[in-house]
Amino acid sequence: MARERVVLVDGSALLYRAFFALPSSLATSAGVPTNATFGFAQMCRKVFAGKRPSFGAVVFDAPGATFREERFPAYKAQRPSMPAELRAQLDDVDRVVRVFGLPNLRVSGYEADDVIATLTRDALEAGHEVHIVSGDKDFAQLVGDHVRLVDTMRDVTYDAELVRKKWGVPPAQMRDYQALVGDKIDNVPGVPGIGQKTAVTLLERFGTLEGVLAGTAELKGKQRENLETFADQARLSLELVTLDAHAPLPLTLAETRLAEPDPSVVNAVFRELEFFSLLGAEAPAAGAAEVTADVAIAESAEALLAFRSAASGGCALFALYAGPTPAAAELYGVALAAGTDALFVPVGGADPDATNDAGSPLRAALASALADASWPKRVHGARDTFTVLTAHNLPLAGVVLDTQLASYLIDPTAHLPHELEQVTRAFLQRVLPSLAAPEGAPAKRARPTPADASPHARASFACSRALAIEELAAPLGSLLNEQDQARVLRDLELPLARVLADMQLAGV
Repeated sequence: MARERVVLVDGSALLYRAFFALPSSLATSAGVPTNATFGFAQMCRKVFAGKRPSFGAVVFDAPGATFREERFPAYKAQRPSMPAELRAQLDDVDRVVRVFGLPNLRVSGYEADDVIATLTRDALEAGHEVHIVSGDKDFAQLVGDHVRLVDTMRDVTYDAELVRKKWGVPPAQMRDYQALVGDKIDNVPGVPGIGQKTAVTLLERFGTLEGVLAGTAELKGKQRENLETFADQARLSLELVTLDAHAPLPLTLAETRLAEPDPSVVNAVFRELEFFSLLGAEAPAAGAAEVTADVAIAESAEALLAFRSAASGGCALFALYAGPTPAAAELYGVALAAGTDALFVPVGGADPDATNDAGSPLRAALASALADASWPKRVHGARDTFTVLTAHNLPLAGVVLDTQLASYLIDPTAHLPHELEQVTRAFLQRVLPSLAAPEGAPAKRARPTPADASPHARASFACSRALAIEELAAPLGSLLNEQDQARVLRDLELPLARVLADMQLAGV
């Protein structure tokens, strides 16, 4: 039987890391701080983005003293109390945990680390694999054949070999290593004068802390003196850093089995917290049905000419293509949008239903419209749009706005890499529908491609994106003007996009 995955999240550690890593200026429009909540929500999205875990839980430190403070009152005594701005976010963090369907655990008298160690033991005994989501090195002692330590902040996953490379000792010696060097963050005293390199050397020679203390006669000078003088302190430190894998749990491992979170509920919370960049594409926002409802597919030149006549102020344009590069892509059609109207022109070399005859009236009408510099066009990703259309003998002129470049100029680092889905979430607070899978396709098949989809599905998908570009034009244009960036887009970025497209077509 294949091992099922158990994901255990060190909620307390991640909460503090997010709070101090993300700007304190992150807040809702009402002024509610959200930097820790946002970082936590990002982590939850990461947990569910890849291979879905079968079991999971988020574990926080419970209020009050633990058995470690009772054993050593100075344990963590130097830590300041929780900042008020972080405390104000705890309820929202709990809400995020709940909407993702993750059990939320706190066990009085024990740290989150002990609860996670206990769940890890239970999971291994049940024959599962465990991923511990934390940046805390204390968990390195649990890493093994079926246990990984996942640091989402640094995108590092530690197995036993990486633990050894990072700290110089394998997971089985991490407790002894920490007992020797101590831990300033947790106020674990360790042995004075024993640093990281010395601890590694001693453990390589003697194997364990008790082995080191028993072999001090083989050592010399201050090193021997300190180990003998502070032997009891070292043993105390070993007690403090050793995780208790037998903490009393309020639920069984079986009760941590995860259900599929409801995307609409997750998105509702994200909208309330104004985490628009985290909205999930699996749950179209309210209004998305209207975006894709009345899709028109051009079947004649007259239909395109009528659209062009009505769109006297220009249009948004989205080229539907797929391939290894824009220069070598297959074109499936071009979607045009003006106001709330959209038209899909199935023209290109890939679609057997498209108008591929170079002499057809519809293709000629499209070529004329695209090449007309007096008819303004708004696109997302001008460089690649120029490239793919030119490669299919449909040169494009009259581009006055690139919503991707506009988003970049407004804030270069906010929505990297400024894909249309990201920009739509950020500025329109909604998500774009995915390309509909062909009828009869398996529920968990790979993401469908334009080649898989029906003509109506392709048209719906492309028109939803053209309409999004059209809707983005107003808010992005306004922000460009406010920041005095409209001239940069017009005089520098758009001409450069044309040059880059020519380079892509010419090759090296």
